[in-house]
Amino acid sequence: MKLPFVLFASTALVLVSRETYAQGSEARTIQLDEVTVEGTREGQGGPITADGYVATSSRSATKTDTLILETPQSISTVTQQQLEDRKPQTLQEAVSYTPGVRVGGYGFDPRYDAFSIRGIDVTYTGVFRDGLRQVNSPNGLFRLEPYGLEGISIVRGPAASIYGASSTGGIIDLISKRPTFLPFREVEIQTGSYGRLQGNFDLSGPVTSDNTLFYRLTGLVRQAGTEIDAVPDDRVFIGAAFTWKPTDATTLTILGEYMDSTTGGTAAYLNNYATDAAGNPTSLSIGATRVFAGDPRYNDYRQRQGRIGYEFEHRFNDMFTLRQRTRFSALGTNQEYVYGGSGLTRENNWGIVSDTHLESRLRMGPVDHTILTGLDVSRLSYVSKQGFDAAIPVDVDPILSYREDQTQTLAGIYIQDQIKWQNWRLTLGGRHDWLTSEYDSARFEFDQNDTKFTGRAALGYVTDFGLAPYVSYGTSFTPKALLIRT
Repeated sequence: MKLPFVLFASTALVLVSRETYAQGSEARTIQLDEVTVEGTREGQGGPITADGYVATSSRSATKTDTLILETPQSISTVTQQQLEDRKPQTLQEAVSYTPGVRVGGYGFDPRYDAFSIRGIDVTYTGVFRDGLRQVNSPNGLFRLEPYGLEGISIVRGPAASIYGASSTGGIIDLISKRPTFLPFREVEIQTGSYGRLQGNFDLSGPVTSDNTLFYRLTGLVRQAGTEIDAVPDDRVFIGAAFTWKPTDATTLTILGEYMDSTTGGTAAYLNNYATDAAGNPTSLSIGATRVFAGDPRYNDYRQRQGRIGYEFEHRFNDMFTLRQRTRFSALGTNQEYVYGGSGLTRENNWGIVSDTHLESRLRMGPVDHTILTGLDVSRLSYVSKQGFDAAIPVDVDPILSYREDQTQTLAGIYIQDQIKWQNWRLTLGGRHDWLTSEYDSARFEFDQNDTKFTGRAALGYVTDFGLAPYVSYGTSFTPKALLIRT
């Protein structure tokens, strides 16, 4: 059930009309001109500008407000309208129709948002949230609630020249819902297969009469099963955002989120590949079955996660604009599973990420420059404890006999120049990163200190009929400290 602001406006008009009529039948009739009010739910000039399914500009590829047609890089965008129409329940479903993105490579597994871009797995190294790196640990990956998003940008190809350590396949930038100028109210109730029952709401609008403070509150509660009886799909999600805009030149937005989700510790099916002495399948070999390989009595995977951060922007004049984004995030997991014995993994991670850059727009003769200079820093720490025992009862936790922990810091400085001359668009960028990492476990420990320079050069030509051919070259890197352990 959707209750857009137009409904409330109409109700107010009816109330006023009745009050006028109540003053007496002798009241003079006044003929008013017809007034048409149109509004949208789009944010306040956020990272994505779109018209329905078609995005016209995005900050994800360049960190500046650049038309997608004039960006010499392959970009796809899942807009707010598309998310509303398709109602995806996972990140994989949200990007499943995006060119170059492959989902479902691991089969049915609701524990992680795993996918690849251009054949390269980007689950750990290619996910960004609101332009900031999403820090993860080996068993602690942030899960996404699509209802909390207003858009998704998929940038294909190397983006390390402004984002630092990331995959050569590209990155995916998840854009959180932000407050809207106009009042908006939405309440939904959903039901579906496997006993699915879900309720969610989305509220937004101004807080003060002078239109300097705006809010948005988004929530979701779901209780559901899946195709495997022992694997639930339950979650509670709440997202809050506040925007303070004291002047047209200054904007501060606070973004927060919390989610408590429970699914299965393992989603494995039983496989029966019986072979003879020569390795050939026998009559007993039936391959993959529909039989659950775990034990429903000990198969919960519960994860609690939260984020809090801000985005600040100040435009000094038509030439200089300063932006800063900072976010703190933390999560905790408790994974129970049975596979040849009882296993338990408990992991906690926390991290802080910050990006500050100055955008300078200037004109030199017939050439326009948009120069971006910035610094970003991220720091992650995690602790993982694991236990496994094949001899204990199924409903008993094994002793957490193995522990590992790691702390890593990644800092980078970057510069980018977007050059515009007539129909030509030239983008040049470079970045230098410093990585430090400390790892400690029961088996070994190591320290790592690395530096890396990455760059990008791209040239495009924007035609008058909407075609923009381009050539692009870029480099990227992924330090071993950012990869999942094996």
